[in-house]
Amino acid sequence: DPQGIAYLLKPDGAGEFEIIANLLPEEWVELSGATEVGTIERSVNIEGADVDGWSPGDSFDLVTPPAGAPTNPGEQANADFVDLLEGEELLDALQDGGHVIYFRHAMTERDFADQVTADVDDFSTQRVVSEFGVQQSLAIGEGFILADIPYDNVTTSDYARAVETAAIAFGEYEKNSALNFLPFEDYTDEQIEEMRANVTPFLTAVPEEGTNNIVVGHDDLFEAGTGIYPDPQGIAYVLEPDGEGGFEIIANLLPEEWVELSEFNTDFEPFTRFQSNDNPGTYIYATGAEADSIRSNPASFVEEGVAFNAAIAPDDDLIVLNRFQNSDLPGTYLYAGEEESQSIRANFPNFIEEGPGFYAYGVGAGEETPFTRFQNSDVPGTYIYATGAEADNIRANFPSFIEEGIAFEAAI
Repeated sequence: DPQGIAYLLKPDGAGEFEIIANLLPEEWVELSGATEVGTIERSVNIEGADVDGWSPGDSFDLVTPPAGAPTNPGEQANADFVDLLEGEELLDALQDGGHVIYFRHAMTERDFADQVTADVDDFSTQRVVSEFGVQQSLAIGEGFILADIPYDNVTTSDYARAVETAAIAFGEYEKNSALNFLPFEDYTDEQIEEMRANVTPFLTAVPEEGTNNIVVGHDDLFEAGTGIYPDPQGIAYVLEPDGEGGFEIIANLLPEEWVELSEFNTDFEPFTRFQSNDNPGTYIYATGAEADSIRSNPASFVEEGVAFNAAIAPDDDLIVLNRFQNSDLPGTYLYAGEEESQSIRANFPNFIEEGPGFYAYGVGAGEETPFTRFQNSDVPGTYIYATGAEADNIRANFPSFIEEGIAFEAAI
């Protein structure tokens, strides 16, 4: 006692143990000597398996309840706001960087003015993010990953609900008390001006080139700085600072709308082909950080160059090619469309699904270059994908590679 306490035991290997310490939750971070900069691993891995009923892709089904009917000018300004950019244009702008993205924290268990009584250093005295707020935060994080939106600074108020939103969505944050409420429920004009002065530097700060600044704060401060009351909880406004102390508000998004932006993320990435040293004639296709990781271990794979260009996020015009690793031959892979994937899941337990490998055009789309799949009969269950002269060379000179047909279309 109290709840949350931990005891540290040291087993002796003979069925006994010694209790050497106990710690309260806050004492773990005190062990690190950490500053106000917090770096927290996401409580769930956005790219991982099902955790507490949430799985990757669930964000597409999230629906945030709408804001209530406006009752004051700030709420009316929120209801009347019209995006200057949306869809692909908005995504392109965000990927280029140069924006401040101000989130009102995710949904809480109750909505009331706790700033009057709350102790900012004691989360137990404050509103905290609800279960639905956790889902909103996960949706935001998944959206930024799938839409490939760059960000650098993640700044929050000292309040639990802002910290929790940032920690779940982005895995990191830096607290700044300038984003805190003033401890009043109804504000005087002077107090509103004080909050405006506090929040404006965050709204007008020009990010580093090619990235965006994230702010996770509260409704009253954003309204003080912009005249817009951000509602519902979890909503974000995208601002473009002009470098001269001003800004333009170009869009707002609900938590689930971040992942919807990824549907416009059709930029193709170069996928490099690596041949396995352990199983010659077998291959993996990788891009980005995974390709860099493979290059750092040249004893296992030999780089053969860019094989094709494909997308790393879903798009209505593309099909998913799921990646399966053959557990009978670790380090060998198969890429399959959804229909074939269902058969593999049901009938071939030795093929371990690892998630989407890439997204490409389907067979017969006529959009890009067709790639043929060949299975290596010397090492059954292993494959190479080829096109053009290379595919012709395989057909002519490598009879052990059995042609199985067109697998997908990708750019070269």
